[in-house]
Amino acid sequence: MKVSRISQQGSRPQHEAGPTYRGGRRRADFHIAPMGATIYYSISFHVGQAGVQIGNACWELYCLEHSIQPDGQMPSDKTIGGGDDTFNTFFSETGVAKHVPRALSVDLEPTVINEVHTGTYFQLLHPEQLITDKEDAANNCA
Repeated sequence: MKVSRISQQGSRPQHEAGPTYRGGRRRADFHIAPMGATIYYSISFHVGQAGVQIGNACWELYCLEHSIQPDGQMPSDKTIGGGDDTFNTFFSETGVAKHVPRALSVDLEPTVINEVHTGTYFQLLHPEQLITDKEDAANNCA
């Protein structure tokens, strides 16, 4: 992990040598907010058939709103760190500049999770974020 230090004035972080974004800008391994700013992260849990289906629709909408492609990549014309970084609330950026939802989908029956695996946004979620079992909960209360 690269270490960032706040300068004496507290205005800009000074980065040690490390990876850069396209265009030569330095990249920190973690986000530093301006003095007095608060960073908020949203973690979504989608449980059951309805939860997973609604969650899948929500992530599709979030991707459209923030110009993130179905494979998690952001178009090169959008500048990372250039003003509107609100997508970082919902997405985590990997080392290869892929944006992964901060989400976990859980269902006992694998059919709905398999729909996510075969859908348009199948590359968006990591398989470890999709938890399923081999049985459903049908008629447990009967």
